[in-house]
Amino acid sequence: MNQESENRICQNCKKNFTIEPDDFRFYEKIKVPPPTFCPLCRAERRAVFRNERVLFKVENAFTGKDIFSLYPKEGENKSITEKEWFGDNFDATEYACDYDFSRSFFEQFFEFKKKVPVFSLRVEFMVDSPYSANATALKNSYLCFNSNNSENCMYSNAIDFSKDCLDDSHVSHSERCYESFWLQNCYQCYFTIMSVESRNLWFCRDCLGCNDCLGCINLRKSSYCIFNKQYTKEEYRKEIEKILFDMMIQFETGKKGTLYSVIEVFRNQSTNKIYEHPQKVIENFENNSQIVNILNSAMNNVDKENTIKKLLLSSSGINVASLKKILHDIQWHRDIVGNATSHHSMNDLYKKEFKQAIKDIKKLKLFIENT
Repeated sequence: MNQESENRICQNCKKNFTIEPDDFRFYEKIKVPPPTFCPLCRAERRAVFRNERVLFKVENAFTGKDIFSLYPKEGENKSITEKEWFGDNFDATEYACDYDFSRSFFEQFFEFKKKVPVFSLRVEFMVDSPYSANATALKNSYLCFNSNNSENCMYSNAIDFSKDCLDDSHVSHSERCYESFWLQNCYQCYFTIMSVESRNLWFCRDCLGCNDCLGCINLRKSSYCIFNKQYTKEEYRKEIEKILFDMMIQFETGKKGTLYSVIEVFRNQSTNKIYEHPQKVIENFENNSQIVNILNSAMNNVDKENTIKKLLLSSSGINVASLKKILHDIQWHRDIVGNATSHHSMNDLYKKEFKQAIKDIKKLKLFIENT
């Protein structure tokens, strides 16, 4: 059993990566050899099996006509339309075959997969949304993927129960949002990330129950703030007018090029200010509040491990199962993305913090498992 870290060169990208002792023990447990690809290349190889939002023009296996499909021609899959998939003329059991025990399972599965027709776009209950995929009940939408029950949306991914949204990802129960990510119950939010129950936000992150804010982070039930500075309603509007006027002057005089580049400059300024503030280690809208308080208290204490133990032991009715799930998710993320040494573009300061965070997680995990 290998008890030491080992540096290897990825056979694919030729970059260095590290296999930790825990990894070696895991590979031995499941009786597989250590990897020859780095964590990122392994993740890419797993991801190529699933195509989320690229459409290919292929030939319909039943009619010979051109249709759009999630499966490229090179994959040799037989694509059919939604109507044909749910129609009475298609019966997948007609393609049944016997299993040959003298041959590899995956070899037979690979051959079998090419014989049985596949659902080209994987959609149902769609209305006037012909270029979307992996979707249900979209109306008047264009190029939306992994989305459900939304209307008048475009160029988006994971849009659920939303309306009039554009260029968004992971947005639910929201309206009139643009270039935003991970919103819930929001209205007219632009260039905003991980916010809930808010409206009229610009370039904000992690805001809850807020309205009329610009460039803010970690606010709760706040209004009329710019870069987390509180203004009156009248002062806020005057400041916003100044900012917009300055942006338009830059655009009209050609100093910053296109209007989009003017917005990009301001977004970069907002992002720099956002990352001056502490960031949550766990992003979840519905975490157990007691668990979140414990983790937040521990993060602000120098002796994190003992602080967490003390808080856990003094807390009655703590949901240990939920906390285990959170820690499992963090470790899973580490395994998918890789350890700090595999992040060649990561700042050295963050590499050090990343390594320490993994050590803290392991210690906490052991403590919880023995609690």
